[in-house]
Amino acid sequence: MNKATKLIIRLIFVFAIPVMVTTFTYLYLRKYFIEPIQKANTKTVLVEIAPGMSFKDISSLLAMQQLIRAPWSLEIIARIKKTDKKISAGEYELSPSMTPLEILDKLSSGEVFQRRFTLKEGQTVSVIGGLVEKAGLITEIEFNEALVDPVLLAAAGVQADSFEGYLFPETYSFSRPITARKIIWKMLSTGEKHWPSEFSNRAYRLGYTKHEILTLASIIEKESGNVEEQPLIS
Repeated sequence: MNKATKLIIRLIFVFAIPVMVTTFTYLYLRKYFIEPIQKANTKTVLVEIAPGMSFKDISSLLAMQQLIRAPWSLEIIARIKKTDKKISAGEYELSPSMTPLEILDKLSSGEVFQRRFTLKEGQTVSVIGGLVEKAGLITEIEFNEALVDPVLLAAAGVQADSFEGYLFPETYSFSRPITARKIIWKMLSTGEKHWPSEFSNRAYRLGYTKHEILTLASIIEKESGNVEEQPLIS
Protein backbone atom coordinates (compact mmCIF):
# COMPACT_ATOMS: atom_id res chain seq x y z
CA MET A 1 0.00 0.00 0.00
CA ASN A 2 1.59 3.24 -1.12
CA LYS A 3 1.66 6.49 0.80
CA ALA A 4 -1.10 8.08 -1.28
CA THR A 5 -3.51 5.25 -0.51
CA LYS A 6 -2.68 5.38 3.19
CA LEU A 7 -3.30 9.13 3.17
CA ILE A 8 -6.69 8.71 1.53
CA ILE A 9 -7.68 6.06 4.08
CA ARG A 10 -6.63 8.32 6.94
CA LEU A 11 -8.61 11.21 5.49
CA ILE A 12 -11.66 8.99 5.14
CA PHE A 13 -11.43 8.03 8.82
CA VAL A 14 -10.81 11.63 9.86
CA PHE A 15 -13.93 12.87 8.06
CA ALA A 16 -16.13 9.77 8.27
CA ILE A 17 -16.00 9.25 12.02
CA PRO A 18 -17.28 12.77 12.91
CA VAL A 19 -20.01 12.41 10.28
CA MET A 20 -21.04 9.04 11.70
CA VAL A 21 -21.02 10.38 15.27
CA THR A 22 -23.04 13.43 14.21
CA THR A 23 -25.54 11.28 12.32
CA PHE A 24 -25.92 8.86 15.23
CA THR A 25 -26.36 11.73 17.68
CA TYR A 26 -28.97 13.39 15.45
CA LEU A 27 -30.96 10.17 15.05
CA TYR A 28 -30.74 9.47 18.79
CA LEU A 29 -31.91 12.96 19.76
CA ARG A 30 -34.62 12.94 17.10
CA LYS A 31 -35.93 9.64 18.46
CA TYR A 32 -36.19 10.90 22.04
CA PHE A 33 -37.03 14.58 21.53
CA ILE A 34 -38.92 14.90 18.25
CA GLU A 35 -40.55 11.67 17.08
CA PRO A 36 -43.73 10.22 18.64
CA ILE A 37 -43.35 6.87 20.32
CA GLN A 38 -45.92 5.27 17.96
CA LYS A 39 -46.76 7.47 15.01
CA ALA A 40 -49.42 5.14 13.59
CA ASN A 41 -51.19 4.57 16.92
CA THR A 42 -53.86 7.29 17.13
CA LYS A 43 -55.70 5.65 20.04
CA THR A 44 -56.21 8.15 22.86
CA VAL A 45 -55.39 7.57 26.52
CA LEU A 46 -56.76 9.47 29.51
CA VAL A 47 -54.01 10.49 31.91
CA GLU A 48 -54.92 12.06 35.25
CA ILE A 49 -52.46 14.53 36.75
CA ALA A 50 -53.10 14.62 40.48
CA PRO A 51 -52.76 17.84 42.50
CA GLY A 52 -49.24 18.28 43.86
CA MET A 53 -47.51 15.98 41.35
CA SER A 54 -43.98 17.04 40.46
CA PHE A 55 -42.99 17.21 36.81
CA LYS A 56 -40.67 14.27 37.39
CA ASP A 57 -43.66 12.25 38.59
CA ILE A 58 -45.67 13.39 35.57
CA SER A 59 -42.98 12.44 33.05
CA SER A 60 -42.55 9.04 34.74
CA LEU A 61 -46.31 8.47 34.53
CA LEU A 62 -46.31 9.33 30.81
CA ALA A 63 -43.44 6.93 30.17
CA MET A 64 -45.26 4.20 32.12
CA GLN A 65 -48.34 4.82 29.96
CA GLN A 66 -46.08 4.43 26.88
CA LEU A 67 -46.73 7.96 25.65
CA ILE A 68 -43.07 9.02 25.67
CA ARG A 69 -39.85 7.02 25.38
CA ALA A 70 -38.06 8.38 28.43
CA PRO A 71 -38.94 10.75 31.30
CA TRP A 72 -35.65 12.66 31.05
CA SER A 73 -36.25 13.83 27.48
CA LEU A 74 -39.58 15.48 28.36
CA GLU A 75 -38.04 17.00 31.49
CA ILE A 76 -35.30 18.64 29.39
CA ILE A 77 -37.84 20.02 26.90
CA ALA A 78 -39.99 21.35 29.76
CA ARG A 79 -37.03 23.10 31.38
CA ILE A 80 -36.02 24.69 28.07
CA LYS A 81 -39.60 25.91 27.47
CA LYS A 82 -40.00 26.79 31.17
CA THR A 83 -43.29 24.91 31.38
CA ASP A 84 -42.36 22.34 34.02
CA LYS A 85 -44.08 24.49 36.67
CA LYS A 86 -47.14 25.28 34.53
CA ILE A 87 -48.95 21.95 34.51
CA SER A 88 -52.45 22.02 36.01
CA ALA A 89 -54.06 19.06 37.71
CA GLY A 90 -56.71 17.28 35.69
CA GLU A 91 -57.38 14.62 33.08
CA TYR A 92 -55.71 14.95 29.70
CA GLU A 93 -56.52 13.10 26.49
CA LEU A 94 -53.20 12.08 24.94
CA SER A 95 -52.03 9.72 22.22
CA PRO A 96 -48.86 7.73 21.39
CA SER A 97 -48.99 9.45 17.98
CA MET A 98 -48.27 12.82 19.62
CA THR A 99 -44.72 14.15 19.74
CA PRO A 100 -43.15 14.97 23.12
CA LEU A 101 -43.56 18.66 22.34
CA GLU A 102 -47.25 18.23 21.46
CA ILE A 103 -47.83 16.34 24.71
CA LEU A 104 -46.07 19.05 26.70
CA ASP A 105 -48.08 21.79 24.96
CA LYS A 106 -51.32 19.94 25.74
CA LEU A 107 -50.40 19.59 29.41
CA SER A 108 -49.32 23.21 29.81
CA SER A 109 -52.39 24.56 27.97
CA GLY A 110 -54.73 23.37 30.73
CA GLU A 111 -56.98 21.79 28.08
CA VAL A 112 -58.39 19.11 30.36
CA PHE A 113 -60.76 16.35 29.33
CA GLN A 114 -64.41 17.15 30.07
CA ARG A 115 -66.83 14.55 31.41
CA ARG A 116 -70.51 15.31 30.79
CA PHE A 117 -73.87 14.32 32.19
CA THR A 118 -77.37 15.61 31.56
CA LEU A 119 -80.08 16.16 34.16
CA LYS A 120 -83.36 16.20 32.22
CA GLU A 121 -86.48 18.13 33.13
CA GLY A 122 -88.69 16.02 35.34
CA GLN A 123 -85.80 14.06 36.84
CA THR A 124 -85.25 14.42 40.58
CA VAL A 125 -82.00 14.65 42.52
CA SER A 126 -82.21 10.93 43.27
CA VAL A 127 -80.93 10.13 39.75
CA ILE A 128 -78.00 12.57 39.73
CA GLY A 129 -75.73 10.33 41.79
CA GLY A 130 -76.01 7.62 39.16
CA LEU A 131 -75.36 10.14 36.39
CA VAL A 132 -72.16 11.51 37.92
CA GLU A 133 -70.88 8.00 38.65
CA LYS A 134 -71.62 6.86 35.09
CA ALA A 135 -69.74 9.92 33.82
CA GLY A 136 -66.75 8.76 35.87
CA LEU A 137 -66.61 11.84 38.09
CA ILE A 138 -67.31 10.58 41.62
CA THR A 139 -69.26 7.72 43.18
CA GLU A 140 -73.03 7.79 43.63
CA ILE A 141 -72.54 7.38 47.39
CA GLU A 142 -70.30 10.46 47.59
CA PHE A 143 -72.82 12.58 45.73
CA ASN A 144 -75.85 11.36 47.69
CA GLU A 145 -74.07 12.10 50.98
CA ALA A 146 -73.39 15.67 49.82
CA LEU A 147 -77.05 16.14 48.86
CA VAL A 148 -78.06 15.94 52.52
CA ASP A 149 -74.93 17.42 54.07
CA PRO A 150 -76.22 20.01 56.61
CA VAL A 151 -73.01 22.04 56.42
CA LEU A 152 -73.25 22.31 52.63
CA LEU A 153 -76.97 23.08 52.77
CA ALA A 154 -76.36 25.87 55.28
CA ALA A 155 -73.50 27.29 53.21
CA ALA A 156 -75.81 27.40 50.19
CA GLY A 157 -78.55 29.08 52.20
CA VAL A 158 -80.95 26.18 51.61
CA GLN A 159 -83.38 25.79 54.51
CA ALA A 160 -84.24 22.18 53.82
CA ASP A 161 -82.89 18.70 54.49
CA SER A 162 -81.75 18.17 50.88
CA PHE A 163 -81.11 19.99 47.59
CA GLU A 164 -84.30 18.58 46.05
CA GLY A 165 -85.66 21.16 43.59
CA TYR A 166 -82.56 23.36 43.68
CA LEU A 167 -80.40 21.62 41.07
CA PHE A 168 -81.18 22.92 37.60
CA PRO A 169 -81.79 20.48 34.71
CA GLU A 170 -79.00 21.04 32.20
CA THR A 171 -76.02 19.38 30.50
CA TYR A 172 -72.98 19.85 32.71
CA SER A 173 -69.28 19.46 31.98
CA PHE A 174 -66.69 18.78 34.67
CA SER A 175 -63.10 17.63 34.73
CA ARG A 176 -61.43 15.33 37.22
CA PRO A 177 -60.43 15.53 40.00
CA ILE A 178 -63.73 16.95 41.28
CA THR A 179 -65.75 16.85 44.49
CA ALA A 180 -69.48 16.48 45.06
CA ARG A 181 -69.46 19.95 46.63
CA LYS A 182 -68.13 21.56 43.45
CA ILE A 183 -70.65 19.72 41.28
CA ILE A 184 -73.56 20.81 43.47
CA TRP A 185 -72.26 24.37 43.65
CA LYS A 186 -72.12 24.57 39.85
CA MET A 187 -75.65 23.23 39.52
CA LEU A 188 -76.89 25.72 42.11
CA SER A 189 -75.24 28.67 40.36
CA THR A 190 -76.76 27.54 37.05
CA GLY A 191 -80.17 27.48 38.70
CA GLU A 192 -79.63 30.98 40.10
CA LYS A 193 -79.00 32.29 36.58
CA HIS A 194 -82.40 30.92 35.54
CA TRP A 195 -84.20 32.46 38.54
CA PRO A 196 -84.84 36.10 37.58
CA SER A 197 -85.68 38.63 40.27
CA GLU A 198 -89.27 38.85 38.99
CA PHE A 199 -89.75 35.22 40.04
CA SER A 200 -88.92 36.17 43.62
CA ASN A 201 -91.22 39.21 43.43
CA ARG A 202 -94.08 37.12 42.10
CA ALA A 203 -93.55 34.45 44.76
CA TYR A 204 -93.56 37.16 47.44
CA ARG A 205 -96.87 38.56 46.12
CA LEU A 206 -98.36 35.07 46.22
CA GLY A 207 -97.13 34.61 49.78
CA TYR A 208 -94.53 31.94 48.97
CA THR A 209 -90.82 31.75 49.64
CA LYS A 210 -88.35 30.63 46.99
CA HIS A 211 -87.92 27.34 48.85
CA GLU A 212 -91.69 26.71 48.83
CA ILE A 213 -91.91 27.40 45.08
CA LEU A 214 -89.04 25.01 44.36
CA THR A 215 -90.57 22.37 46.64
CA LEU A 216 -93.90 22.63 44.80
CA ALA A 217 -92.11 22.34 41.47
CA SER A 218 -90.30 19.26 42.72
CA ILE A 219 -93.58 17.65 43.85
CA ILE A 220 -95.11 18.33 40.43
CA GLU A 221 -92.10 16.74 38.72
CA LYS A 222 -92.44 13.63 40.91
CA GLU A 223 -96.18 13.30 40.12
CA SER A 224 -95.61 13.59 36.40
CA GLY A 225 -92.46 12.83 34.48
CA ASN A 226 -94.28 14.19 31.41
CA VAL A 227 -93.27 17.84 31.05
CA GLU A 228 -96.41 18.64 29.02
CA GLU A 229 -98.67 17.48 31.85
CA GLN A 230 -96.92 19.45 34.59
CA PRO A 231 -98.75 22.78 33.97
CA LEU A 232 -102.08 20.89 34.31
CA ILE A 233 -101.04 19.35 37.63
CA SER A 234 -99.79 22.70 38.94
